[in-house]
Amino acid sequence: MGKNEFLRRASNTLIINGGFLDNPGLYTGEIGLVLFFFRYAGFTKNELYSAFSFYLITKIQDRIHADTPIDYKLGITGIGSTFEYLVQKGYIEADTDDILKDVDGKIFSLQSIPYLSLDELLGIGYYAFWRMSGESVKKNVILNKILPQVVNFMEEKSKSHEPVHPAISFFKNIVSPENAITFDGIYRKPAWNHLRSKNSLYRLDSPLYSRLLEQISKSDSFGINEFDLGIQNGLAGLGLSLLTELDGDESWTSLFPI
Repeated sequence: MGKNEFLRRASNTLIINGGFLDNPGLYTGEIGLVLFFFRYAGFTKNELYSAFSFYLITKIQDRIHADTPIDYKLGITGIGSTFEYLVQKGYIEADTDDILKDVDGKIFSLQSIPYLSLDELLGIGYYAFWRMSGESVKKNVILNKILPQVVNFMEEKSKSHEPVHPAISFFKNIVSPENAITFDGIYRKPAWNHLRSKNSLYRLDSPLYSRLLEQISKSDSFGINEFDLGIQNGLAGLGLSLLTELDGDESWTSLFPI
């Protein structure tokens, strides 16, 4: 079975099952499917897939509430980062300062930062990176007021973690006054490429994907659990990796730091 046929069958499976996910997050949930379907819509020139993405976005927006975790893999920092990416890539026409206003308010609450875990602080750092790489009018506030405090607490929390997470040095360099880095430079900073974890997200020669390939080859759709639908170790991740092989665009992997 060719790659295009596999993608067609994978998209059918994700449409049939994707609406039943109860996880809005990036790595294994709905926003990851949004990412796949916008990519696939652009590849096929079929607006049906964009329409399904917008349907999922409506579901996600309705489910974000005060108790939604900050966690990057499952929570709002990953979701917000994906929205910023989608706008920057032209998949969505929107002002991110508008659509992410409530998300900004929760994520950048300085009162809560001291009580967050290292993983949650790293998630805020990743989200801040995406917000500064876009067109937000909040760039200077994020860079000069919010991110330095986040980095300070990252360093404090990391004292009990060995080895030190490599992203901490990346963020520390961004807020360091002597670097005088431009916002354009933040996005293109080579260090960010070293933080991408695409090789741990998808491997086309892995046993997992061999099993998915065998299953989906049998029919246009098949029953799989919700974990297998997502990007990490799932069908959407395999679909995105195949799209990358076909069109060469791997920019989506920048949403997946170590």
